[in-house]
Amino acid sequence: MIEVTAEPRKLALNQPTELNIRLANVGTGTCTDIRLVWQIPVELVLLQGQRQCRIARLAPGDVCDLPPFRLQARKRGAHLICASSFTYRDPRGMPIEAAPVEIPLLVEPAPAATMVFAPELALTWQQPLLIRERWSVLRGELCNVGWNRACQIQVSLSGQVECTAVLIQEVAGNTTVAFDVRVCPKAAGVAVPVVWEVTYEDGSGLGGALRLEADLAVEEPSTHTGPVFVGGDWLAPGAKKVGGDEISGAGQKGDRVEIQRAAAGGVSHAFCSHCGQPLPPDGRFCPSCGQRTA
Repeated sequence: MIEVTAEPRKLALNQPTELNIRLANVGTGTCTDIRLVWQIPVELVLLQGQRQCRIARLAPGDVCDLPPFRLQARKRGAHLICASSFTYRDPRGMPIEAAPVEIPLLVEPAPAATMVFAPELALTWQQPLLIRERWSVLRGELCNVGWNRACQIQVSLSGQVECTAVLIQEVAGNTTVAFDVRVCPKAAGVAVPVVWEVTYEDGSGLGGALRLEADLAVEEPSTHTGPVFVGGDWLAPGAKKVGGDEISGAGQKGDRVEIQRAAAGGVSHAFCSHCGQPLPPDGRFCPSCGQRTA
């Protein structure tokens, strides 16, 4: 006995769809010379496929997938594809005319298309004074100029720099978020090449990435003549911060030097209007960008 099945049973109106038909021998004997002639209603346009098919042999338990029909429905409703002629020979070679096969199909309107707008991210940053092998902070902004939100955003730098990546939970559409990235340059020069790398997920859970090549201006420690802002303190050139105290390069072991602490003196640092970095106590020149501030 031969069983006929077909998938799918639902078609979208005016959209080409492949109909897959399978024959299975569910009996105990081998069937041979299997022939089918299909009748397709006028409401279904046959774009590809053969109306007549023949299978030489089908052993017990075997299945055979016919070449698929490629159909396009041009009318809604229920329609039947029929095998008006279905014959084969049983294990004794006797011809058998099987009952007609009917495959009911339901044609429905195509679902409305859903438009998903991906986030569009733009990254800007301020160029502070950077010194090789010293940690500093790059301050930047991430702007989503698209309509869809971006979430689980990771911002980092690669290249000749060590970086602590920043995770931003979400940036909604038409929104800008500020961030700080801690960096430690490994090379000095007026244009040290680095790459900003941003990965994110959009509102539908799909991932995206942004890569932006950039150059950083980095000084050698030996050529830097101005104070350095380290851990909330301004350190003089050549000095190091040890246990909360500033020890000058020329001082002896155990010497203690007064540290300019804004918090201890009850005075808060001003910030440069050009690059956003903290200003030294005199506040006339910014050691980060070199611009005059007063």
